[in-house]
Amino acid sequence: MPPRWLIRAAAALGILTLAVYARALGAGFFSDDYEWLGRMTPALERPLYVFRVFYRDFNPVLHLSFVLDYLLGGGTAPVFHATSLLLHAATTTLVVLLCARLAGNAWAALGAGLLWGTGVRISEVVIWPAARGHALAALFVLAGLLVLTGSSRRRVLWAAPLFAAGLLTKEVAFFPMLLAPLFARDRSTRRHAAAAVGVLAALFIVFNLLFKSDYHTSGEGVRATLLKLPFVVLRPIGLGDLYDFGATGFVLFAAVGAGVFLLGWNSRPARLGLLWIALCTAPILPLEKVSSRYLYLLSIGYPLLACGLLAHPRFPTLSGPMRRAAVALGGVAVVLLAVTNALLVQREIADYGILAQPYDACFRTLRGPALALSPGETLVVAETQPRAVIPFLAGLMEERGNIRKLIPERADGVGGLIGLADLVNAARPARTGALAVVADPAPQGPRRIYLWDGRTAVPAGALPDSAAGRVLAARLVPSPVFFQQDGSAPLPQTDPR
Repeated sequence: MPPRWLIRAAAALGILTLAVYARALGAGFFSDDYEWLGRMTPALERPLYVFRVFYRDFNPVLHLSFVLDYLLGGGTAPVFHATSLLLHAATTTLVVLLCARLAGNAWAALGAGLLWGTGVRISEVVIWPAARGHALAALFVLAGLLVLTGSSRRRVLWAAPLFAAGLLTKEVAFFPMLLAPLFARDRSTRRHAAAAVGVLAALFIVFNLLFKSDYHTSGEGVRATLLKLPFVVLRPIGLGDLYDFGATGFVLFAAVGAGVFLLGWNSRPARLGLLWIALCTAPILPLEKVSSRYLYLLSIGYPLLACGLLAHPRFPTLSGPMRRAAVALGGVAVVLLAVTNALLVQREIADYGILAQPYDACFRTLRGPALALSPGETLVVAETQPRAVIPFLAGLMEERGNIRKLIPERADGVGGLIGLADLVNAARPARTGALAVVADPAPQGPRRIYLWDGRTAVPAGALPDSAAGRVLAARLVPSPVFFQQDGSAPLPQTDPR
């Protein structure tokens, strides 16, 4: 067991991250958040809905966390944000405790945890509820590793369910989980941990091969993929933008990386940190788009590496003045970097507040029509102006100069923002026996028509002769019909007029 003062200090550090991110409680919902909101009423209608495979994601634990938020706050944004903040605070606490246990240096662990917990490069996971899965997966993995490195006789038995929960939260938990046997202190625990992880890994792979077919890889080729390596590895510590994707930069990265590898390999925590970074980087490289959320788990390798370097066997051989000077300079650097990170996090929170505004306006203007729908009715929304919101937001974010954000335009979304069926389901109360599905806008039974000009929706008696954008429709159907067609399969498209 770690000393009580360290547990309290680690918890206090977690509370400090809550203070850094407190303004995120008012950031609102953005993009994928509304897709998750649209899944809440179906999940309450039929709880096993959380076990559906959505696109290529199977995240029942994550889905359940959103359902609990919905039950607590009725779909209000502050509750979702509060849960994400608490998860990050808890994860920061576990990072400190794991680093201290492995490296044996509590102060180094607290310093590394402070930098990690306030790190602006991983702030997307904390500020954006839809990205929460990475924090929740990290929490389960770290908890499993702490149990595994503890003194309980049943540590493997307790750690295995935590790793399984991580896999059921977000698939990225798979790669750091593979390192679990190396964290074990003795040969017997290592052998049993390897068996447990092996079973979980085999089940995970078989499930993915059977039920998932598309992995959204970039298909760039080996050379282009390798050239991304320095960018991905350096991005969590804020150095990724210095890399120019050229051969010279790659060689320099390789040389420095080799030096760090040789320096840290004799320190067990540093070695584990290096392996952690390598394994978590591997699945990111082939991705078509690298969002900041994927850096969250990867970035945990850096506190392990930093504490491991300070725990290096040769560090105590330095003279007393040199050690004191190194510790003093390191402490000052940690404080300055943490303050800088905290200030930059405020800019990121402001960005997400700006991004949320057009989504909130879209939801609010169509919430009334969604609530007014009766079973069998279709809500039809015709866009009277070309889609301009997403390009405007992308340009605005570029002007603000903060961390670049991926802002997807949804083909089935009103103005490219929120899927109409998701909007209707998010707006309507749960357990009514009716849910919305994507529908054909052609006249098929009663329908309500609204015209969307990019800001507001107004009722209309008929569709315009020519729409500048798309014509979208969502029909309220009995719940069994929704679950039969997954809630997303559109009916055949015909001329809506």
